[in-house]
Amino acid sequence: GKGNGEVKVKCEENFLGKERQTELSFTSSNGGKHLATVIVRQGTRGYHISKDYSRDNEVITLQRSTKGTGIDIVILGEAFVDTDMDEGGRYELTLGKCLEAIFSIEPMTSLKDYFNVYGIKCISENDRLGEGMSTKFDVKRDGRSLANADHTIISSFAAQHAPVADPEKMMVVVMVNDREYGGGAYITGRHSGVGFASTMYGEESITGTYFEYLVIHEAVGHAYAKLTDEYGEGLGEAPPGIEFSILYMREELGYMQNIDYTNNPEQVIWSQFLELDYPNVGIFEGCYGYEQGIWRSSETSAMRTQSMEFNPVCREIIMRKTYTMAGEEYDFEKFIQYDRTNIAPMRPASKVLKPADPSAIPGVITGR
Repeated sequence: GKGNGEVKVKCEENFLGKERQTELSFTSSNGGKHLATVIVRQGTRGYHISKDYSRDNEVITLQRSTKGTGIDIVILGEAFVDTDMDEGGRYELTLGKCLEAIFSIEPMTSLKDYFNVYGIKCISENDRLGEGMSTKFDVKRDGRSLANADHTIISSFAAQHAPVADPEKMMVVVMVNDREYGGGAYITGRHSGVGFASTMYGEESITGTYFEYLVIHEAVGHAYAKLTDEYGEGLGEAPPGIEFSILYMREELGYMQNIDYTNNPEQVIWSQFLELDYPNVGIFEGCYGYEQGIWRSSETSAMRTQSMEFNPVCREIIMRKTYTMAGEEYDFEKFIQYDRTNIAPMRPASKVLKPADPSAIPGVITGR
């Protein structure tokens, strides 16, 4: 027709804040004659600059232990800014979600009373990662890995501000205010570790779901329990001599107790489960980034797929470590009694979000 008209275009929110563009092509309804092409561009989202640091380093006690000697967890934030720090605001909301995630699955749910949990308000100058941005701990993204920061600075900061009993035995969680999927971990010494998890704010279907998984996998799995990844990542066959590396990690750091370099049912580290013909425990090839020559105990687990459940071998490792650190007696029979009471009635409770989407094999620091 003739005359003036109006075209309204609705765009989905630019969750990742990246530059993007699209083309709108207008053609005549009579004959399809091309009339015009309009290019719509959107630049990167602006970033915030903090001015009020009055609440920086405030400590919030989220939970006190009522059992054992008290195992300390400290939760920090990266790329959060001054406007996030109001009481009941975005930062405290995220702390609450992180706390829920840590104790959202077994055995952590049943072990919750053994832990002290502290949150520290951490104000960054800018509210995003990337070149030219200034954040509290200078976390950098490398693909899906967020563990590109100085873990010694992070651990020292947590120990300095939170009333932890023993800095070498605390677990640190860093909530990274970033809209893309990403995580990572540093495993340091025999007890302590640092886990990173992106909050992924912005995508409605992810908030409170993938963030929860990343906290479970990176912080509880890697940083606390020292479990290694149970997925293969295209590295092919494990190299000769890898058994010496695994043995060293086990003996010196208490790491890698959930995988093995042998598939002999009598020698594999979880052989006591096989003797009992325990449900959901077997010998499966492929883990620690390798496809062949190294074995895990289950088909799915929070350390392999994005499953909201640790497998039995991982659950036992977590329970054993918790009882040991809390100064309480422990034996394998105590775990079996617990597991059959708390897990068996829940079947089939495991929720798998989607196939594994790896972040990075955790960094292992053998010295300080």
